[in-house]
Amino acid sequence: MKLVSLKCPSCGAKLEVNPSLKKYTCNYCGETSLLDDEAVVVKFKKSKLEDSLDELQEYFDNGNFKKSFDMSFNLLKQYPQNEDIRKIFVASKKKLEAFSEKNQYEAVKRRVKMINDTLFYNDIPIKELSTIPGAKFNQHLLMQYAAEYPDDKEIATTLDKVNNAVKLAIKRKNIKNITVIIITFVILIILCIIMVYSASNS
Repeated sequence: MKLVSLKCPSCGAKLEVNPSLKKYTCNYCGETSLLDDEAVVVKFKKSKLEDSLDELQEYFDNGNFKKSFDMSFNLLKQYPQNEDIRKIFVASKKKLEAFSEKNQYEAVKRRVKMINDTLFYNDIPIKELSTIPGAKFNQHLLMQYAAEYPDDKEIATTLDKVNNAVKLAIKRKNIKNITVIIITFVILIILCIIMVYSASNS
């Protein structure tokens, strides 16, 4: 007996049926469909799946990719053989991933701008805020951004400025430490002179 390959109008599964039959039941979704004399599926009304597909396509066309992704994911559990659902599922996933990457990049750009506004004024480090911990934290952060977005000139430029700010902060700290040591040493010498002078006069 020769069988005819058909596609279920409800779930989209590929089936092989006897063309002499007037109707058949899908082994995947259980929906019964009618056949005409040429073994072509005859649909008298929209199935529940077709209504879902229309709704799914509308979500996707309107840019509601989160909704189309969630809906297609759930529909695939019921109709795993349906290629139309799978296509929208894959397309929705790609759109969401691209949207997520775009949002992440925009967040990075805002962070870089904040670093510029916080640590620098007309590209000159702000003395009060160019501390070693603060500058080093932003330095490490910008190094990560530069590795993720090597072609971004603003990130590279800001990283160079922060590197210089770190060097400046370390230099200021060293100068401060040396100054404290010198002042302490001078005070000790003065105290020794006073003690010697006092001892010689007694």
